[in-house]
Formats: sequence, C-alpha cells, structure tokens
Amino acid sequence: MKSAKNHQEIGKLLKYHRQLQGLSQQELADLAGLSQPAISNIEKGLGGTLGTVEAIMFALKLEVLFEPISKIDKKDLVSLVD
Repeated sequence: MKSAKNHQEIGKLLKYHRQLQGLSQQELADLAGLSQPAISNIEKGLGGTLGTVEAIMFALKLEVLFEPISKIDKKDLVSLVD
C-alpha cells in the first residue's frame, strides 16, 4: 500500500491510480465533475479542497484509510495538516 505525507505525494498517488486505470486527465475530470486544470493542479501537488480530492477519489474508486502513525516528527505533522 502506498501512503502520502503531503500535497505532492497525494498528487502523485492520484496520478498513479488514474494512469493505472488508463484514464486521461480529461476523462477523470469528466467522471469527477471537475475541470481538467483542477485535476492537473492536484496531480502537481498544488493543493485543492478536500471536496475536490474526494471527488477524484470517488471517480477512481479509492478510499481513505486512517492508520495510527507510530513515529512522527513535528515537521511531518505540520505538512499533513497544511
């Protein structure tokens, strides 16, 4: 299982799953009810709303898994909530 610590890693994971499913950014945008530039921005790690990420994940048939983090430093925690 892949995990993400920041916006860039989340974007890379979403891009990986989009490509794994053989979808273009435009096709994913159509499925998620978003614009192609919104998909591009998320994949580049430029951020986005939780609703935008949720729409992309729903279109890709992905879900969020919350697990305890055994060891985390303060810098990582800040990047998770930014």
